[in-house]
Amino acid sequence: MAQVRKSLLLLFTIFGIFLLFVLLNNTKDSVSAAHAEHRRALLLADELRQTSDDLTRMIRTYVVTRDPIYKEHFYEILNVRDGKSPRPEYLGQIYWDLFVSNEPRPYGFGEAIPFPDLIRAAGMTEQEIEMLQNAKAASDSLARLEMEAMRLVESDTSGSAVHKQAIDLVHSTEYHRFKKEVMAPIAEFYSAVNERTLTSISNAERTAFVLELLMGLGAIVSLFILWRVYRNEVEQSERLAAQVRSKTRSLEQSTALAEKASQVKSEFLANMSHEIRTPMNAVIGVGELLSASKLDQEQAQLVGVLKSSSAALMHVIDDILDLSKLDSKQMRFENIEFKPQQLLTEVVDMFGSSLSEKGLNCVHDFDLSPNAVMKSDPFRIRQVLMNLLSNAVKFTDAGEICIQASMVGSSTKSLKVRVKDTGIGIPDGSKQRLFAQFVQADSSISKRCGGTGLGLSICKSIVEQMGGSIRCISELGKGSEFIFEVPIEYLGETQVVTEPVEMTVDEKRASKHILLVEDMLMNQLIARKYFERMGHRVEVANNGREALDLVQSMKFDLVYMDLQMPEMDGLTATKRIRELGNEFATLPIVAMTANASNDDRVKCMQAGMNDFLPKPVQLSALMEMTQKWSVAV
Repeated sequence: MAQVRKSLLLLFTIFGIFLLFVLLNNTKDSVSAAHAEHRRALLLADELRQTSDDLTRMIRTYVVTRDPIYKEHFYEILNVRDGKSPRPEYLGQIYWDLFVSNEPRPYGFGEAIPFPDLIRAAGMTEQEIEMLQNAKAASDSLARLEMEAMRLVESDTSGSAVHKQAIDLVHSTEYHRFKKEVMAPIAEFYSAVNERTLTSISNAERTAFVLELLMGLGAIVSLFILWRVYRNEVEQSERLAAQVRSKTRSLEQSTALAEKASQVKSEFLANMSHEIRTPMNAVIGVGELLSASKLDQEQAQLVGVLKSSSAALMHVIDDILDLSKLDSKQMRFENIEFKPQQLLTEVVDMFGSSLSEKGLNCVHDFDLSPNAVMKSDPFRIRQVLMNLLSNAVKFTDAGEICIQASMVGSSTKSLKVRVKDTGIGIPDGSKQRLFAQFVQADSSISKRCGGTGLGLSICKSIVEQMGGSIRCISELGKGSEFIFEVPIEYLGETQVVTEPVEMTVDEKRASKHILLVEDMLMNQLIARKYFERMGHRVEVANNGREALDLVQSMKFDLVYMDLQMPEMDGLTATKRIRELGNEFATLPIVAMTANASNDDRVKCMQAGMNDFLPKPVQLSALMEMTQKWSVAV
């Protein structure tokens, strides 16, 4: 309530200051008007006095010299004063001096206004007007006497008697009496106008001072009220801020604990992924090496189980790593050029054997030009599509899988992909939790088909973090359709046809000298067996420092570099090799590491590596990478 009273008081005070400000402006206008009136009145008096004196000088000079120019000046002054000729502009009283000095008139003329009209328009009192009118009447009488003297001069044709009479007339007692009658009212007018206008000016200035003083006091009161209101607000704000700080500290502590837990979880998952990938590289490698050797039927069956189990375990590991990054918003997205139809075709081809094994028909309709080029993250689009296709194959026992793709939108373009199957479908009650983490639509599915329940959750997180959307249309027993859209930048079509580089028979069979930089003995063993099976010679370095020494003492065609090693890591070793210059600047170096994230890929490229091969490494992938860089050198 006190705050409301202060606010009302402040409003009334500000309103009062505003009224005082208006009154002050009006008062200052009154002061200016009084000054202007004072100046106008004195100018009129000066004009009457000066013109009267000038007329006297003109007539006296004329009757003595008979020079007609003085007569001309006489009537020129008289006609302007009587309103018969236009008044000169701008010069004021100086103009009358120009009449007397025979100087040229430098300025134009305004209106022709009789002197009595000027008196009435000046806003003077009746008494002051009467004074000037009396002076004007006496000046007119004096002018008639002066014109009589001019008539006498003009009528004198022979003797000097008339001429002398005219001179005597303008020096007579009567002439001086009229002259005095002109000057006396002017002097009285001066005194009266001065007293009145100066009194008005003094009163207006006094009023203005009082108003300014009141405004100052009002401003001080307003400032005081504002200060009190401000202090109350500050005190209230400080009380609220203290409460907020207390709650904020509690929230910050909770948030810090949550962030720390999230960070620890992410670091743990990433480290566990790395630690699992390293031995998995050996497991998968042993499986591939065994499958390529001579095995009986039982051994081949056991190796097949080993390989499929290893692949399933790697899929789980990849899902866990992606989930940790998506949860902590640490996943980086590329924005590079790619051909969408080529990407989609490659993904569909990857599932060819799975589709054939289950007897499923695959129909794809890509409403895209083969040469269309877009800009987005092709790796993440591929990951989402592979996950959806994997689910479609897993949950479809008969029928077909249809993949459709098109570019939609006018100003903002998007890539729209549909994956439709004739599988088991999803119950209506399970659709709401379809994209939740660690959840499957039907718990019995995990027992029959397997899976962690992470795939669709990862797809949803990837698509949404790319700025897109994903949804599902499904009917139990009839199948499901997953539709996702991701924004892309359409770059048009390219007509450039790139012919694949084919190796000659000699190039394919040529043995390459390869340096393997790896600190884990089991990974050394597997990689060495791989390379030897491909017909290449292999040297092994246990860390980056050994690798740096070996490349300077032996000539290599290709280097496979691990990242985490004792003494010197792979990134540092690569930088040191590049610093050697000459042929070392172009020596192909491929990262072969269990650090499989995009961030690790970027770090490798920045360090000077040429390519990236994540562990666990399959023989086919290693052969393709080695063949690629064998041709390059």
